[in-house]
Amino acid sequence: MNKKAEKFDSLDYFVCFLQSSIVVVVMAAEGARIAGASRIIGVDLNPKRFDEAKKFGVIEFVNPKDHDKPVQEVLAEMTDGGVDRSIECTGSINAMISAFKCVHDGWGVAVLVGVPNKDDVFKTHPMNVFKGKALCTMDIHYKIGML
Repeated sequence: MNKKAEKFDSLDYFVCFLQSSIVVVVMAAEGARIAGASRIIGVDLNPKRFDEAKKFGVIEFVNPKDHDKPVQEVLAEMTDGGVDRSIECTGSINAMISAFKCVHDGWGVAVLVGVPNKDDVFKTHPMNVFKGKALCTMDIHYKIGML
């Protein structure tokens, strides 16, 4: 097994799917599975979505309403300091910020898929970037033919 494959075997994923269509959840969970995620964690305010998400490989769940601390702190406790990758699928600016804050210092990457309202502002302390965290979005110009 090559080094890259070994690294991917230890990924933790945070799949946030508040108010998202099940299609987006399936794509996020399947992408995490294909990448070799050892754990796929779903985050949602609606526990009814968990049963549907289980069908697609999401096996651990966090409902932020069930905790008295921010979801990123809950996830940090569950994953020894933070997740390796997070996928935000909601468009909620608060979920986007949580998705960024929950990734591990030094190597964590947050991917923003949801589209925020035009007046929303993504605010975070500059030290979050200096800690080695990365933030990226999907490439809306990517062409399938490039595969």
